[in-house]
Amino acid sequence: MLGEMDPVPQLPQASPSSANQAKALAERHGLRRLGLRPALGPNVLQLWRRRDCTWALATSDAYGKNQGSYLGQLWGVPKPLLQVAVFWVVFGGLMAASSWVI
Repeated sequence: MLGEMDPVPQLPQASPSSANQAKALAERHGLRRLGLRPALGPNVLQLWRRRDCTWALATSDAYGKNQGSYLGQLWGVPKPLLQVAVFWVVFGGLMAASSWVI
């Protein structure tokens, strides 16, 4: 019949009899507790081992951002300086001048 469904077979549950057996089982399979902050040393070591990849990604990103501009990579220096100058004029000059009116 359509309304009847076969029961789902239950798998036997393997339960360790003590906390020591559970700890040994976890260590054997390389499991760790969740939610613990990893040590800084291994992370720094991984970063150092992958420094070539990090450098390649950073340089390709910088190249890709400035590829279409006339100055290319050299545009990375004057662009932030021009942005600082524009913000200085807008917020330092014009906004200060408008505050005198009030």
